[in-house]
Amino acid sequence: MFNGTKYRMWGKLKACLTFLFYIVCSCLAYGQYKGSSVTVGSTYGWDMVHAKTADKTNSLYGVQVQYARGLSHIDEEWIKTLNAKYFAANLLWTDMQSMHEKVGENWYNHGHAIGLSAGVGFQLYQIGLVGFFLKPEVGLTYITKNIKTQPETSTVGSAVNISLGAQLGIDIPLREDWGITTDVGVLHYSNGGASIPNGGINAFRASLGLRKSFGTAPDQNAGVVTGRKKAPFKHLEGGHAELMVGLGVRGKYRSSDKKLYRSGIFTGYSYFVNPAIAVKAGADMVYYYTIYDAERHEETFQYFGSSYERVRVGLSGGLDIAMGRFVANGMVGRYLYYKSYYEDIRWYWTTGLRYYITTRIGVQSTLYMHRMQADFINWGLAFKM
Repeated sequence: MFNGTKYRMWGKLKACLTFLFYIVCSCLAYGQYKGSSVTVGSTYGWDMVHAKTADKTNSLYGVQVQYARGLSHIDEEWIKTLNAKYFAANLLWTDMQSMHEKVGENWYNHGHAIGLSAGVGFQLYQIGLVGFFLKPEVGLTYITKNIKTQPETSTVGSAVNISLGAQLGIDIPLREDWGITTDVGVLHYSNGGASIPNGGINAFRASLGLRKSFGTAPDQNAGVVTGRKKAPFKHLEGGHAELMVGLGVRGKYRSSDKKLYRSGIFTGYSYFVNPAIAVKAGADMVYYYTIYDAERHEETFQYFGSSYERVRVGLSGGLDIAMGRFVANGMVGRYLYYKSYYEDIRWYWTTGLRYYITTRIGVQSTLYMHRMQADFINWGLAFKM
């Protein structure tokens, strides 16, 4: 008997593989910049919270294509300090049909994900020609099955999601221009609370790839014909006070058009211990434009972010990693005051990215998290004083 469902699934798989094939060919044809490389590999992972749902294993697999360009020819202090070796753009297709969610007696899967991400490879250590790397990345991913296509589910809140990842990797040269890469790390998909419910996907991930390199990076002065070389951006040295203000939005429960707004403020002090790394501490305040009301539970419920009061305040500490005008940030905090619907929510953490227009003014986005759940993304301005 003809199985139409399997035929359609095979058709989608062939379409994805064909797309990946053309991407690989394009990278090989047009990406042969000296000091660049193309890596094609397979990935496998499993849910880091629920390795199994009932008797079903929650796993995923996929194909990844990476195009990387070396940074050794760029004369900037952060590259030397952090031992940054390359900038990478990644295309990742993932089959998540074995990632399950059970609602009542019904089983659902999360379909397929296809996304683009960008990251930097930092070399941690080298033994002979073998390199050990830290590879953080951030991007956007399209997930085919979500609460719009499966209204009963609560894991994937929208089709378009933010992807965050970090891997520890090993690069093993086989010959002058070929090598093998292997990575292990974590992967997170969610929409940052913009649409609810949004349980998110958190997975351990491992990959194995084949790398093709295209020669060594050009000299620092390569390509300079006339004019003065542009001076690299430098942050204020030493310590300084900081202020960040912004506005964020969280989706209303199972509503595509109604939103709940908040404002986030951070004030603190940071100190650059070297040209790329700053230690940082300060106070976080979040102001709620809509608080939790038990009589309007569905309208006002915001999971771990549900507050009976308009203000929550905490103290946090962490690091800034400066990469030119871009600054990545990670902080862990504890609440001083938070009347939460969940009495055991005492800790939070934030991660963010800033881009400095001048040495004192920048634009910023900060993701607030409780445990493994995204609370909201705060968009706004950052000031150094």
